[in-house]
Amino acid sequence: MCMPSMGAWSTEDYFVVFIMWAVMMVAMMVPSVAPMVLMFASVNRNRQSKEEPFVPTWIFLSGYLIIWTVFSFVVTILQGYLHHLSLISPMMVSTSPILSGTILTIAGIFQFTPFKNSCLDFCRSPLNFLMTHWKEGGLGALRMGLEHGGFCLGCCWALMVVLFATGVMNFLWIALISIFVLLENVVKSQMNLSRIAGAGLILWGIFMIFMPVTRSFAGENIYNFTMRTIEGEEKSLADYKGKALLVVNTASFCGYTPQYKSMEALYQKYKDQGLEILAFPANNFKQQEPGSDKEIKDFCLRKFQTTFPLFSKISVKGEDIHPLYQYLTSQPDFSGPITWNFNKFLISPKGEIVARYDSKVDPLAPEIVAEIEKVLPQK
Repeated sequence: MCMPSMGAWSTEDYFVVFIMWAVMMVAMMVPSVAPMVLMFASVNRNRQSKEEPFVPTWIFLSGYLIIWTVFSFVVTILQGYLHHLSLISPMMVSTSPILSGTILTIAGIFQFTPFKNSCLDFCRSPLNFLMTHWKEGGLGALRMGLEHGGFCLGCCWALMVVLFATGVMNFLWIALISIFVLLENVVKSQMNLSRIAGAGLILWGIFMIFMPVTRSFAGENIYNFTMRTIEGEEKSLADYKGKALLVVNTASFCGYTPQYKSMEALYQKYKDQGLEILAFPANNFKQQEPGSDKEIKDFCLRKFQTTFPLFSKISVKGEDIHPLYQYLTSQPDFSGPITWNFNKFLISPKGEIVARYDSKVDPLAPEIVAEIEKVLPQK
């Protein structure tokens, strides 16, 4: 399935994400509701054999599908809003440790609530539900499907939302959540299972929330880092003290590569007033910066006639993330992994991060220019 676009979502993007969620909901929920559906089908087969009124199973199952479809619609709108706020990356994972931690903590707390336990009781007892909620006729079967589907969704909605923290398309976590939902419905000691999972989610969430704050007290400063230039020379970022800095992770074969032109225009306009643009090529996204330092330098000079400082290629996310970007992406108010090529950090002459911009925001965009003009040392 294709990914939604990195910019503002179109109707097509919303539709694609909605279909993705709907398919995932069916795949994740069917195993856990199968015992109930099979019992309903068995009752109606028995009634049919006795020539008594019966209802096709698909009508009962339609109730579940309606519930799952409505939930898919709601989380699609939520995901679109988070994408608009740049809190969800193009790879559909949270870019904010605080957001991820909050989601995990809420999901963990929910596992201890009476509402969770009440819903789980109905999900785990198909016979009890049929005996206490049976309704005759097709409309009655549909209502039963809606009711039981609502109970089952009530049990696991928080776990589904956890995918925003782990990755909406993270198949490992999709499988783990599906297995957990199934075990909750069949293992008799479900209370302990839910509470163990809840405690784990709460601890994980608290760690995610406070990890950036903990890092920020490590005494690090952007001026503490020494980087290698594109020519291979060591360059201390302390040399840029007193200047406004726009730090950008770049790539030569990206849809945003033309931003090099805007970066150069911005540099030419404000360099005499104390602006420096520091470009750090990185090959973290779809292999869009595969070349050597020499090839990157030659490309920038030939294609965009760049004159601002270019640095040696580094990693800006993942296990091999460079310490500079580990520092930049862990600062309070600006934390979260790099979402794509051409993310931007604006740093004041005092070395403080004052703004962060997503890839889609052009360097010459009014909001960037206005913020730069506020922090320029020479106005």
